[in-house]
Amino acid sequence: MRLKSLTLKGFKSFSEKKDIIFNDKIVAVVGPNGSGKSNITESFRFVLGEQSMKILRSKKGENLIYHGHKNLSSHNNASVKIVFNNNDNFFSTVSFDELVLERTVYKNGENEYKLNNTPVRLKDVLEILASVNIGPTGHHIISQGGADRILNSNPEERKEMIEDGLGLKHLQYKKNDSEKKIKKTLENISKVSGLIREVKIHLSFLEKQVSKHRRAEKLKEELIKAYRYYFVVQKTYINHWTTQYDNKYKELQILDNEFSLKIKDSRLDKKFTEIINEHKEKNNEIENKLSELRIEKDKISRELGRLEGKKEHKNSFLDEHDFSNSYIKSEDISKAHKEVFDIIDSHKDTTDVDEFKKSFILIKNILANILEKEPTNEKDLQEKDTDIDREIEKKNLEIVNIEKKESILLEELKEIQKSQDSVIESTQIKEKQMLDLFAQKNKNDRDLSDCNRNNDQIKRDVFEYDQEKNECEALIGHTYDSLISDSIENDLLGREKILSFKKNLERLKIRLEEIGVGLDESTLEEYNKTKERYDFLQKEIFDLKESIAILKDTISRLQKEIDEKFKKGISSINKEFEKLFNILFGGGTASIKLVKNQKKIKDDEDTEQKFEEKMGIDIAISLPQKKVKELEQLSGGERSLVSIALLFSLSQITPPAFMVLDETDAALDEANSKKYGDMLEAMSKKTQLVVVTHNRETMSRANVIYGLSMDQNGSSTLLSVRFEDAVKIAK
Repeated sequence: MRLKSLTLKGFKSFSEKKDIIFNDKIVAVVGPNGSGKSNITESFRFVLGEQSMKILRSKKGENLIYHGHKNLSSHNNASVKIVFNNNDNFFSTVSFDELVLERTVYKNGENEYKLNNTPVRLKDVLEILASVNIGPTGHHIISQGGADRILNSNPEERKEMIEDGLGLKHLQYKKNDSEKKIKKTLENISKVSGLIREVKIHLSFLEKQVSKHRRAEKLKEELIKAYRYYFVVQKTYINHWTTQYDNKYKELQILDNEFSLKIKDSRLDKKFTEIINEHKEKNNEIENKLSELRIEKDKISRELGRLEGKKEHKNSFLDEHDFSNSYIKSEDISKAHKEVFDIIDSHKDTTDVDEFKKSFILIKNILANILEKEPTNEKDLQEKDTDIDREIEKKNLEIVNIEKKESILLEELKEIQKSQDSVIESTQIKEKQMLDLFAQKNKNDRDLSDCNRNNDQIKRDVFEYDQEKNECEALIGHTYDSLISDSIENDLLGREKILSFKKNLERLKIRLEEIGVGLDESTLEEYNKTKERYDFLQKEIFDLKESIAILKDTISRLQKEIDEKFKKGISSINKEFEKLFNILFGGGTASIKLVKNQKKIKDDEDTEQKFEEKMGIDIAISLPQKKVKELEQLSGGERSLVSIALLFSLSQITPPAFMVLDETDAALDEANSKKYGDMLEAMSKKTQLVVVTHNRETMSRANVIYGLSMDQNGSSTLLSVRFEDAVKIAK
């Protein structure tokens, strides 16, 4: 036995706790109308998870709770508990020997589900039940008046009932669940895609910052190498040339001191200078005297020339004229004489012939004017001539005296010059030695200057070297000591080569400064978190899309399995259906078949009518000795028999754990009731049956009968009787 018991407490008309035990294959529930028999059927639906209040004959969950009576108070909740035997692991999804399902509804409409006293979700309950072809609306629970529901349903609904009866509910449930998951997954993909777009915008900004940071880090690595090599070669260069220039400077300084001492020792004695100065003074004095004598001699010579000119003029004049009573005034002659000599003096340095010609013309005119004057008498002329001779003799004597003095001074000058030449010769030797020393000292001074410049350059190099140490730590965060040690040595390189390294170093520093030397830790952390979130969302998208592919594959597989089992089930049902139909009607034919129906799709926005294909089930019958082939032409009893035949044939193909039949035999006559009872006994071999009935024939087939009545408080009371015991009592 699968079904063990059903417990009702506060459910509808059951105010007190009532237990119905199912230890027999067929259990009948009997009682007058209004005693609560159908409430037992509905309690099965309720505990198995039915959500439709209409099917439970209520408007809301609160109406399912016993509402009380004048002698009994209302309940706060209603509960139904059903117990299944699971020793043979019929419910394979759970590991309990006994499966206890309980549902409680409260006045606020809330529902609580428990599995073996553990709260669970409705979904969990439905999944467990669907795995064994049990459900709240399945073919195994047929409510009062619902026997012919399968006939009254449309083909699509009928197909769902057949699928449920064939045990495809759990597959359909999985398929629907997968479709819901796809829909939910698509919604999640849309949400995640929106998040990705938002995150990507921020991530793109952060990636630029991090990209700059990475480029900066790469440049730092290059800069570290450049610094390390620069420090090594520059240190080698500075150490080498500092030592070289220091030693050279010391050597040059010693030479400079030696040259200074030699120059001091080789300077001209003071007496040489004094002698030369004395010679210069005497020489200048004699030169001055000679100059004075020459000036005086020139003056006397000019005067002598004038006198001789006068004399010559007079002699010429006496020879050409008769001077008996005439004479020329001496003042006119003196004036003419002066004018002539002035002209001569003014042209004494002239070499131009034309100028001389002009001078001669002037002199001729002056002499002509004198001759036109009235001459003096011959006696006066002769007297004056004697005076001129005396004057000429005097001047000649003066010239002789001057020349004697000049000769003496020249001799003195020669002696001074001779003495001076001797002194100069000695001086020149000294001066040559001095010049050589000065030349050597000047060269040494230039070498010292070059050495000082080089030392200054080395000092600047050292200063730059120290600056680079500080910049190195500021830019790349590495100290000088961490990059270089004193033990590191390198080949000595030229300054040009080192400058090229320095230029490369500066180029890298400029590039690093342009990019930015670092990235804020919070920004880097934000980037890592954002990147991690972006990657996570991308993975989520990938996983969601992959899950959709898996779900689609699952749906396809489930649909294929459903179609295959459904097709096979239709064939099996038709065999049982026709067999039972022949039993109930004494002949005829009956079958079900799969059909395609065009169903209009409602679309308010689209004026064009659209249709979709829907698969459904049609029922074809042919009654014996009648020409009735349409379901609509059947009588009420015939419809019940057709429904019973179809439902029972369905149960024979996939026997459920139990079936609840609520007055499905109400429309049957005595003959058909017997046939109905026979089918119940045949079905009980595979399925437990709970039969709510008024039919005596049906009651006679039950092993246990539960009788229901309504007490004065409006509460259903329950009495159980085993049929075997009742027979014994009756006898």
